Amino acid sequence: MSDTFNALLRAQTEKDPAFAEVYERELKRIQTYDRIVNTIEEHRENLGLTKKRMAQDSGIPYSSVRRLLTSSGREVNPTVGTLADLAASVNLRLTLEPDAERLETHS
Repeated sequence: MSDTFNALLRAQTEKDPAFAEVYERELKRIQTYDRIVNTIEEHRENLGLTKKRMAQDSGIPYSSVRRLLTSSGREVNPTVGTLADLAASVNLRLTLEPDAERLETHS
């Protein structure tokens, strides 16, 4: 992001707490999606699997696998089931962990 955009974003979040809350929530959603997909993609590459083979193993159409693994979280919205199937196809499973930052702010 450009410095100008970052400055505008910072000004808007300081001025509008509701905007800041929505922005932070969306940013975390995108970062979480990216972290999951990047981990799945890394394991796929380490196993030497093609996206086509991953699609066959997961039962997810190839076009969907390709789109999910090459898009940012802003562009797609897969179900947890789809992410779990993709993860399983590379011998991973999805797990949840506490958000330490949120726990600190709600204490």
